[in-house]
Amino acid sequence: MDQGLAAVWAGVAGLAGAGVGGCFAVWGTVIGGRKAVEAAQEQEARAARAEHQHWQRQQRFEAYQALTATAEPLVTWRDMVPWEEARSGIDPVRTAVHRVQMLGPAGAAQAALRLPRIGAQATRAQWPWAAMTDPCPPDPGAPRDVAGYPDLEWQPYREEFRRAFEAFTEAAREVLDQPPG
Repeated sequence: MDQGLAAVWAGVAGLAGAGVGGCFAVWGTVIGGRKAVEAAQEQEARAARAEHQHWQRQQRFEAYQALTATAEPLVTWRDMVPWEEARSGIDPVRTAVHRVQMLGPAGAAQAALRLPRIGAQATRAQWPWAAMTDPCPPDPGAPRDVAGYPDLEWQPYREEFRRAFEAFTEAAREVLDQPPG
């Protein structure tokens, strides 16, 4: 009977060992599955961040390019231009600046914001000249006797606008030169 009892106990021990081994196998499979899911989620999150950074960089590039394209003609003006042309030249700059402000970063947005401010100052500096030349001046109370006014008032703003444009292009270049990440 000892041999039979020993065989039973050996069978029970083998069965218990198989059960414990099976539990550890299931536990290992569950842990491995969780780790695989976590790794897949992390990889998906990294891919989403990289895609967003690429999209943001592309949007910034397009916004900077649009602002450069609208502001560059104002930088190249050599002489006073008709008031309406000056004012209509600033409006697209304002629109492009809004997009740059939305996309950032702060340094580029601040540099861009100077352009329409200086452009508006330059436009206001032309009001007396516009009052002399336009049948419907923008400011009816503007003086009508302003000899040599355009050259004296326009030049400082043109130089300031050029410097602001250069500062913006430098800020944009710094942003676009940064590696993604």
